[in-house]
Amino acid sequence: MEQSEGKKAQIVSTSGVLKDKASIFVFIEFFFAALILIFLNLWFIQYLISGVWYIWLVVPLSIYGCLYLFTFSVAFISFFLIKIVNRIFPPREGEFERNSKDWKFWRYRYWITLLPLWCVRALPLPWMDIAIYRLFGVKLGRNVCIYDGWVDSEFISIGDHTMTSLNTMIHSHLIYNDKLIIRKVEIGKNCIIGPQTVISPGTIIEEEAILGANSVTLVGQVLEGGKIHIGIPVSKSFPISSIEESEEKLLRLGKEKYVKKKGDTSKEVKKE
Repeated sequence: MEQSEGKKAQIVSTSGVLKDKASIFVFIEFFFAALILIFLNLWFIQYLISGVWYIWLVVPLSIYGCLYLFTFSVAFISFFLIKIVNRIFPPREGEFERNSKDWKFWRYRYWITLLPLWCVRALPLPWMDIAIYRLFGVKLGRNVCIYDGWVDSEFISIGDHTMTSLNTMIHSHLIYNDKLIIRKVEIGKNCIIGPQTVISPGTIIEEEAILGANSVTLVGQVLEGGKIHIGIPVSKSFPISSIEESEEKLLRLGKEKYVKKKGDTSKEVKKE
C-alpha cells in the first residue's frame, strides 16, 4: 500500500499483522483457543507424565484431534467476537473515507474472520468452510462449491448448485487510494465461476451464467444469465450452446476443414 505525502500508511494485509493494531483479534482467538485445548487435554498430559507407556501409542491420533479442536475453538470464539463487533457498529454498504468508523470496524471484522477461515482450509475438513461462512452470515445455497478460492465473509450471496473454480476471488470490499468500497455481491443459481477470476464488489451474476477463466468484473457490473462472459475487465458475452448444438458445430467445422484440405490437395496434384 502506497504512503501518501504527510500521511502514515495503514497496513491491512496479512503481511502487516504486527503493524495493524486491529490484528489483536487474531492473538485473542489464538490465545483462548490454546487455553481451551490445554484445559481439555490436561487428563491426557497427566497420563503421559505418569509413565503409562501404551498411552504414547495414541499421541499421533491425539495431535490430529487437537488440530480439529483448535479449529473449532477458534471458530467458536470468532463467532462471538463478530457478533459483539456487529452489535456495536453494524456493517453497511457504501463508500467510506480512510479512518472513518466504517473503515475502522471493517478492519476489525477482517481480522476476526481471518484465522478461522485459514484454519478450516488448512485442514482436510470437507465442506467445513461452507459452514464457517454461513456462521459469519454469508448466504450460500445448497450444493455450493467454493474450492480454495477467497470469498469475503460479508455481503456475499451465492445461489444453489453454483461452483467456483481454483484461485477465484469474490470480494465485497475494495480499497482504492483513501476509499473503502463495500457492496453486496450476488451470484445466482447454477452458475460457474472459472479459475483465476476476480469478482469485484457490487457484481451481480444472474442465474446459469458462466464467468470465463482469467476474467475480472467491474464494480457494480451485471452479467446476464445464460451466457458466457469473458474479459479483463469483462466485455464480451456469448450464448451458451447445448450439447447437441456444440456437436453439430464441431461436425460442421470438421467437414469444412476436410473439404478445404481436399481442395488444397487437388490443387497441388494439378500443379504437378
